[in-house]
Amino acid sequence: MAYNPTATVKALQSHIAASGEVDDVTIGEPKSPPSAASLVASIFFRSRLVVRTTLNGTIERLVLTVMLYYPMLANPQEELELKLALAASNITEDIIEEYDLGANVRNIDVGGQEGVALGMVWGYLDIGGKMYRHCDITVPLIV
Repeated sequence: MAYNPTATVKALQSHIAASGEVDDVTIGEPKSPPSAASLVASIFFRSRLVVRTTLNGTIERLVLTVMLYYPMLANPQEELELKLALAASNITEDIIEEYDLGANVRNIDVGGQEGVALGMVWGYLDIGGKMYRHCDITVPLIV
């Protein structure tokens, strides 16, 4: 039977929402600016790949992206940058501590043994004509 990622993604959404770091967590890449002018998160799929086979089936790597984003023009700029970095660090630590996110996930591939490590990348993003400072957290899962 194929792996259904619904429970895993919902568990990740619940963990991020419970962290208190963001005001909203959605599943799916944002297409329009969020209604809140604060730190929010989106979870979306990046890739899925069979990394090994066994007599019982496959071992797969599912990579999710957790995007944290905040209005770029928020002031002061230093506060925005530090708030985003701290939230990303705390959420990443929570993800590592959860270890398997339930369902059929064997583990979070923190060190990248199957090719992609847990990590963060910062940048800027235009969502519906509004600029955001964002941090993408790469979450590789072994299923």
